[in-house]
Amino acid sequence: MAEKSLRFARNMGFNVLGQAAVAAINFFAVPILISHMGVETYGLYIIMHAAASYLLLSGFGASAAMVKHTAAAYGARDRRTLDDSMRYGAWIGGLGALAGGAVLWVMARTVAVRVFHVPEHLVFSAVFVLRIVAVTGVFVGLTAAATAAMQGLQRFDLQSATTLLQSGAMPVGAVVLVWAGFGLPAVAGWFGLLNAVVFLAAAFIIRRLLQPTRLFHWGRRLR
Repeated sequence: MAEKSLRFARNMGFNVLGQAAVAAINFFAVPILISHMGVETYGLYIIMHAAASYLLLSGFGASAAMVKHTAAAYGARDRRTLDDSMRYGAWIGGLGALAGGAVLWVMARTVAVRVFHVPEHLVFSAVFVLRIVAVTGVFVGLTAAATAAMQGLQRFDLQSATTLLQSGAMPVGAVVLVWAGFGLPAVAGWFGLLNAVVFLAAAFIIRRLLQPTRLFHWGRRLR
């Protein structure tokens, strides 16, 4: 019981620290971004993040299910169920984001005007940003699946670190770019590059975490 309580407290501590770090970064970054980008362009920056969050809905809750089944399989030392849980979660998350991204690409102008009510003089920039999100969405979806797997494997420290890298490096990079005189296109490009790099890092972490599970028994398939 004491070990479980300690693990719970440690996991909660990692989550709180990660969220506090992201909040602190944004506390300092937001005024700088608004000052250099202007209120309207910063609004498009917010739309970029909102659209990426909406794309995660196309995973139909696969990440939450992945945490549950991965944790159960890991606790039972069942390698087959563990593999099935992670594979299904990754496929659903990735394909869902890919399909959602394809729709967003095609409907970018409609989404900008009808959903986000972007003024006409900003529509071109909004469409560009939304299409960056559409292309990047598959990395966002797969990273969500990877962080869900980390939670299922009881590595909340690595999940918090991955989330901090994804959510913390974005505003830091945006601040550096606007300070250097770049505009929204460069910031959107940084968003796409960062999410690709975070996915690759998360995939590497998962690969390393799964190495000890080779000694687990080979149970029945997940149904």
